[in-house]
Amino acid sequence: MNKEEKRFFKKAYKLAKKLKKVLNCRWYKKKTNKQIALLTDILFMDEALIDFLILDHFKNEEQYINSINTFFDLEAKTFNYNGRLIYEIGSMYSLTQKVYLHHDYMEFKLKIGI
Repeated sequence: MNKEEKRFFKKAYKLAKKLKKVLNCRWYKKKTNKQIALLTDILFMDEALIDFLILDHFKNEEQYINSINTFFDLEAKTFNYNGRLIYEIGSMYSLTQKVYLHHDYMEFKLKIGI
């Protein structure tokens, strides 16, 4: 495991720890499917989003989802997306792939001079 992967997993662990407190996940309780999906989505997040969420002060699940949508709104305005990026529980993988694809497209446009 290289330094970048270690840094990502360290940040993801820190966010998961924070989110578990908000979702009231305890080691002696079985997690619901919604809690599992929210925690699994952390693995598919961009590192910048994880940093944003670690610094944010959300108190419940709704505020957490609103924080993610706020980040994606900033992303969409900064990089001129055609549509809105809206987070739904369990859909983080597709959203981050869409973001990465758009960034690759923008890099390609810069390389060929469009």
